[in-house]
Amino acid sequence: MPLFKLEKKAPKAPAGLWDVVISEEMCKACGFCLNICPVDVFAWRKVANKLGWFPMYVAHEGNCVGCMLCYQICPDFCIHVGPKEVPEPVGSRQVSVADELTTAAEQLTSEEARGESWRSYRPE
Repeated sequence: MPLFKLEKKAPKAPAGLWDVVISEEMCKACGFCLNICPVDVFAWRKVANKLGWFPMYVAHEGNCVGCMLCYQICPDFCIHVGPKEVPEPVGSRQVSVADELTTAAEQLTSEEARGESWRSYRPE
């Protein structure tokens, strides 16, 4: 009797929102990820790695639905799955930088900054 049971069933999630990374140098080509993946993200590499194995590689990352079955079944811990980074809109970062500069300028011209500065020092 197996210790755990993983079903090869594609969840109802949108594809193309996930990054899948496999460390091909650590992969021992067991093929578990290839067999468990419900949307055929992986394929066999035709060139051996440093260990002499023909590892898996990410062939169709856009198919990934984020089910994490490959991550769970990999005995070598060489598969990582995570959400894709969504880039910030261009204008949002520019506004926050401008706000930070305005705040810094206000601090420099405040009464507290003028009171004890090097400009007010008078040598004796």
